[in-house]
Amino acid sequence: MKKTHTMASLGLLIILSGCANLPQLNTSLAQFNPSVSVPVGQLGDGTGYQPIFNISIPTGTCNQQAFIDGFKDGYLSGWNSSVHEKINDLDGHVPKSKLLAYRSKLIGSENYQTHAGSYPLFGPYGYQDTCGHASYQNGNAQGGLSVSNNWNTMFPQGI
Repeated sequence: MKKTHTMASLGLLIILSGCANLPQLNTSLAQFNPSVSVPVGQLGDGTGYQPIFNISIPTGTCNQQAFIDGFKDGYLSGWNSSVHEKINDLDGHVPKSKLLAYRSKLIGSENYQTHAGSYPLFGPYGYQDTCGHASYQNGNAQGGLSVSNNWNTMFPQGI
């Protein structure tokens, strides 16, 4: 009986020690798949302009949902700021139809709440969530950078 119990414990130990190498395995697999491409999904509150595109989540992103949420927030803010800036620059200098064309490219944000509060650096009991926070911040920065690329593609000479 004791020999069977010892063998079972040894087997469990071997299995559990194999699990300890899973992050190392994930890192090895990431070398073959440097990023994951996923649809960005709905931007803003679902009203207004809705661009459809995929985003690449970089290897090493520990919280993919936080990255996506950060990307959406950064993109929405940057895109709408660019549209508003263009409208303000053109107001009074172009026909109203041109201003309306730019307004039609605003992403609905009236009923939208950012995700920033979902990924604080410090949780309610003082613990650090560097993974979620860093993933959100990286996604937010990437979203902002994507705005200029998409803007220049969509409006090379304006509307």
